[in-house]
Amino acid sequence: MLAIGPALSVAYKALGGGETRFTHHSADAHFGLTGPPGTQNIGYGISQFVNATLPWFKDPGFDRVYGFNLHVATENMSAMLDGPMPDYIASLQEFMAPSQSKIVTATVPAIVCEIAPNLDHAVAYYQNLTQVFPYDTTGPSYADTWVTTNKMHVSMLLPVEHDNTNIITGDYNTLLNETFGDHLERYTLSRQNYKGSWRITQTSVELIAATPSYEKIDDGCLLTNNWVALADLFTRMFAEFDYRFRSPGEEAEIRQKIKTDSTLLAGMLWARLAAVAPVTKYGSASNPLCYPDKPLPKIQYNTNVVEETAAQTIKPGVGILIVLLLYPVILFGSLLFRTTWWPLSPIGEGFGLISLLASVELGSLALLQGASFSGKLEHPVFIGFQVGTNVITTRGASGSAITSILDTRQSRSGKLVRRVKYG
Repeated sequence: MLAIGPALSVAYKALGGGETRFTHHSADAHFGLTGPPGTQNIGYGISQFVNATLPWFKDPGFDRVYGFNLHVATENMSAMLDGPMPDYIASLQEFMAPSQSKIVTATVPAIVCEIAPNLDHAVAYYQNLTQVFPYDTTGPSYADTWVTTNKMHVSMLLPVEHDNTNIITGDYNTLLNETFGDHLERYTLSRQNYKGSWRITQTSVELIAATPSYEKIDDGCLLTNNWVALADLFTRMFAEFDYRFRSPGEEAEIRQKIKTDSTLLAGMLWARLAAVAPVTKYGSASNPLCYPDKPLPKIQYNTNVVEETAAQTIKPGVGILIVLLLYPVILFGSLLFRTTWWPLSPIGEGFGLISLLASVELGSLALLQGASFSGKLEHPVFIGFQVGTNVITTRGASGSAITSILDTRQSRSGKLVRRVKYG
């Protein structure tokens, strides 16, 4: 019973994290290929890439969402969703209470990167491309970087000029006589529809759920014909995140955590486009990058969303229910034990915890026996009387008085005078 109060407090405080959703309605919202608010058109996209992929790199997993718009679906597939534009986010945050949040759900395009089951050409074909165009970013885009301590290289090859839908990667160690063709992986990138949900608070916005439709849509030349410097900008980042660049003792552990490079490639292409679009996708008059019969993609657009207002509430759980149920059980058990084991314990109007403790004859608890209660005494109490003379009373007169002394076994003697009033 002493623990019931703290237990209730702990159980109650452990029930945070509940949520109640209300004000469910549809609305038009401004979405697009963008980064979080405050990060648009910054640099060349490298900072966008780090911001988007760092949460995943710290805690990699599958079928999970990270940050503003990253979804790692499987070991072989990752996606960067179009997200709510800053003006739309600001319009929601303006009228939001501190304890409230908005859950916004919409179907939007996403840049999806998947590992291909096999190469579409022989290894010698790609090996020859890297030899013909070793650092030529105007032809098939290729670049490499290295860690000087072990001569590890990472290379990226776009076999078709300015086509970001088919990327070949390879990492190799020259000290082991490895070449670009020894560790090749082919990744395909496309635009696909995704259903995403974002939680928007007064100070933050994050993706909380994402479901792929596996429905490819026309990319409108955003991926197939776009002059974006991808390989020569991001290969150093690719090396930073690649498990083969760790020490041999860590490789097995990191291989279990970092299963695929599809997250990195999807993040790189999205970050580059989000930072420089729409300027880059237009190209130049002398070198048009989009087919004349295809329209340019809409990277910013209005779409229908479902808005829900969410408020923090207590999360239902069995913890506080168990504690609340324990209280009557303990009280009933205490009464039962008292009546069967300690039937002579005193109970007065102030019955409670002290009365139960007062009936327990265990060690130091015996000091509480009978505290603040009337009833049968535990043992005889001796009272002695003593007659005193020449005692000043409250009215100023002198006389005799009887003094009683409790809890004494000493004999007392005295003579009382009849018909004398003692003050």
